[in-house]
Amino acid sequence: MTVKGNHPLAEIIARKLFCIESVPVAEQGKMVNRAIKAAVAYHEAEINRKDKAINRFLNATHCLDCHDIGWYIGTHIGLDGEPEAIQVQCEFCLTEENSVYRRKEELQQALSTKEKRT
Repeated sequence: MTVKGNHPLAEIIARKLFCIESVPVAEQGKMVNRAIKAAVAYHEAEINRKDKAINRFLNATHCLDCHDIGWYIGTHIGLDGEPEAIQVQCEFCLTEENSVYRRKEELQQALSTKEKRT
């Protein structure tokens, strides 16, 4: 059986309730119960995934160079010999696994309105 929906939860429930009308009434109740348990498990997994991203963000390391924005203003000598202001990517924020900058991106993805497909 192939079920495609707009939401992963709808797909889970549809799979669990496939052909429910063709089974005895007693079995229908069991199928509904299994569908509810699958829906609860899905939501618990989503909550855990989002909680993990929040906790990782809260425990991230702050950058002293750029104040966690991922870049800072540097200077560069232009062709005319005068210093020019340029935007420089912060090496710490981009390379440090536990930087606030990287954790913020992870958190935004985790909390986005689109559901994660597995």
